[in-house]
Amino acid sequence: MVDRRRRLLAALARTTPTSEGHRATTFELLFDLVYVFAATQVTALVAEHHSPHGVAQGLILLALLLDAPGTALARMDADAAAR
Repeated sequence: MVDRRRRLLAALARTTPTSEGHRATTFELLFDLVYVFAATQVTALVAEHHSPHGVAQGLILLALLLDAPGTALARMDADAAAR
């Protein structure tokens, strides 16, 4: 887990600045939209279930949701290293 976070931070540090005219790709916008939709669904789940069980479910889903970008970056790094 710590190694995955370290790789995520290293990947973020590798980013290069873009020109002022740079625009987001369709894939980036889709990924952001899916991510925001998933976050709203977790929020709705916790708002509907006020029991400790419902809150625990929401926290677990939130943890998985927050870990998703790191997992995706790790998979992309592994695919790039295999080539």
